[in-house]
Amino acid sequence: MSMESVLSELFPNTETDIAGVEKLAEANFRKELESDDKSVAEPPLFDFSEMSTEDLAKFAMEAEKEINDESTSVGEQELVNEKTAQAQEDFLSRVMAHSFNHETVMMKVAMSKGLCRVCKENKAGTGSVCPECLAAAKE
Repeated sequence: MSMESVLSELFPNTETDIAGVEKLAEANFRKELESDDKSVAEPPLFDFSEMSTEDLAKFAMEAEKEINDESTSVGEQELVNEKTAQAQEDFLSRVMAHSFNHETVMMKVAMSKGLCRVCKENKAGTGSVCPECLAAAKE
């Protein structure tokens, strides 16, 4: 018995099977794209986009208090810790994005007024940075 016959018995012609699966997947993909149902993606557990920074901080503190107050099993505690970590990561990423956006806007405002983009107080020298900030950067 040759190796080719053994392999052909173990693995029948998969090219036609793969082509059929690909066509089925493509048909399902097109069907989903053309459907009017836009609820394909699951909405997030909490929508923090409308909350202010202060509200998010209060929410995080309350969530931490609730977690500490409840007596849970080890498995439940791990799940709670994971969800708390996700909430903290979400909060911190939103704070970082807000800070970056705020700083960028403030730099643009300062530069439009002819002020230094670093300290936003002194007149800008050559480029968009004042001589004081350039000297401080060189130190």
